Amino acid sequence: MGKTLTSYNGKKNPLASFFIKGTEGTSLLDDNFNDNFYQAREHGFLRGVYHFFLPDKSAKEQAEFFSCAKYIWKKETYLQY
Repeated sequence: MGKTLTSYNGKKNPLASFFIKGTEGTSLLDDNFNDNFYQAREHGFLRGVYHFFLPDKSAKEQAEFFSCAKYIWKKETYLQY
């Protein structure tokens, strides 16, 4: 999991968020995605999902794969504010 800490509206306590790997290339779904995504939620973190781009694969095919992967993962909003 990648982690980013930012301050929010001048508050002293940082707001923690995670971007979690969901896909890679044109066919790899991250085996740990569901566990990572839902555990982050259980601990109160804001979450987002990213795709690991492979330069030797078609950008269009990778974008389509990432877009379709949301139907494979458990239904939920994958970018939360």
